[in-house]
Formats: sequence, C-alpha cells, structure tokens
Amino acid sequence: KALLGDSYVRGFLWTKMIRRKFLLGGFAVKGNDALFEDTCLSVFAFCQASTFVYAPETLYRYTQEEGASAVRKPRTNRSQYHLAAFASIRLYLQKEHPELLPVFFGAKFRSYWSLWYDHTQDRKYGVSRKEIARYKKEFADIFNPSKPLDIQGTSYSEKVGEAL
Repeated sequence: KALLGDSYVRGFLWTKMIRRKFLLGGFAVKGNDALFEDTCLSVFAFCQASTFVYAPETLYRYTQEEGASAVRKPRTNRSQYHLAAFASIRLYLQKEHPELLPVFFGAKFRSYWSLWYDHTQDRKYGVSRKEIARYKKEFADIFNPSKPLDIQGTSYSEKVGEAL
C-alpha cells in the first residue's frame, strides 16, 4: 500500500535496498530502451516480502552524469512505456494479489500526473495530439475497475511485461 499509494515510498529502485530473492522471477516492461521497469520490479518485490523497513537516513547517493540518463534522452515513447508499466502492474495484481487492486485503482490521480509529464515530453519530440488523446483513453481503461483490461491493439501491448 505504501508503494502503490505513494504515501512516501516511490517506485524507483535506487531508493531501495531489496533482497535479491525478492526480485527473482519478477516482471518488467519490455524493450531495449525501456522506462519504468523499476516500478514494476518494486511492486513485485514488495508483494514477495512480508515486511519492509523504512529508514529516513541517506544510505547511499545516486549520481547522474550528464547525458547518461534514459529519462533525459529525447524520445517519443515515454507515455507508451508508462502505460505498459501500469498495465503490467494491474495484470500482475489481478493474477497474484487481487486484494491490492483497490490501492492500485486509488492511485489513479497520482498516476495520471506522472503520465501527464510523459505526454509533455512526447509532444516536445513530435507525438501528435491525436496519439496523446489515444494514450489518455488507454490510461482510463487501465484504471477502470469495472472494465476487464484488454491490451490487444493498444499502443503499449508489445511492451507489457513478459512474466505475466
């Protein structure tokens, strides 16, 4: 709940120390230039563990070199990868942890704001308004608890995690 609800725990792997056994057999979005795979792996790891400990002190520092970040690279597929991560998480929870689906659906507002940033970046590098409208509809479908998720024919179907 802390991870999905985003109360103080975010999906980035670099903010966590996770036992290796909790990552084995996990799932992530597919693609050579994938984004948001850390969020998928975090959800998987948290679901495997019976407890986690929050330590507010800094245990290590994450350094980003100029030009080395996948986040800063000009790209037109950020929204698709984010949608693939959301869909992968929903499908995983439906299959393995349906009791957590209400928390997932409850994170719709926070998730939309993350996706909004991706839309702005995709538009900056040439994605059309029509495609952004498609992504918004796909997002609404992923976060609609009364509708079964069908990824066939979506802009992100080829990027959904393999382990599902």
